[in-house]
Amino acid sequence: MEGNRRAATDLQLTFIGVRHVGKTSLLRSYKSGRFDSSQLSDDQQRITITEDTVQDIQVDGISYLFRLRDTFLNSFDEYFTSERLFPLQCLNTTALVACYAVDDRASFMKLREFILLASHFLPPDTPRIIVATKIDLRDLTETNSCVSTAEGRAMSRQMNANAFVECSALSGQNLRQAFEEAAKAAVKHRSQIKEKKRCTIS
Repeated sequence: MEGNRRAATDLQLTFIGVRHVGKTSLLRSYKSGRFDSSQLSDDQQRITITEDTVQDIQVDGISYLFRLRDTFLNSFDEYFTSERLFPLQCLNTTALVACYAVDDRASFMKLREFILLASHFLPPDTPRIIVATKIDLRDLTETNSCVSTAEGRAMSRQMNANAFVECSALSGQNLRQAFEEAAKAAVKHRSQIKEKKRCTIS
């Protein structure tokens, strides 16, 4: 360990959700500290199963090295939710970050299905964080058509999520909080696993 930085390649946040909810924008904006509009057209062509990057995230004053896994769809949601592909995307997940866009109610309705599917391939106690993206669009979209904060919180409770955060990759609002909440849940989960192993051995 160097200074207060603790390397931990076994920590992974996996981001799931339908295409165009802004998962890639969240990751890139957090990593670079700015929103790059050119990434929007680039993402239209993606058919990659996963893309991993590495990023330091602070939890309680300690910097942990995280693998951030972005997941992509092709044109068909069925391909993403196939039983052959989903286990590959969930592999090595320490905490699941389920995303929907507030201006896309269909992505919100689909989220429950994604989380339930993920539960088949992850340990039952894997932390879940629900993240609502694109909250900057609430001011530009008819209010009634957007998913409300109350609806998001209700979904979070129903799915037993560890945290619920609304954020924007464009404005940066609550962006850091979303990653820190996910990281905090992942670090706590990993500590609990190690403690259980120690108790079993002893």
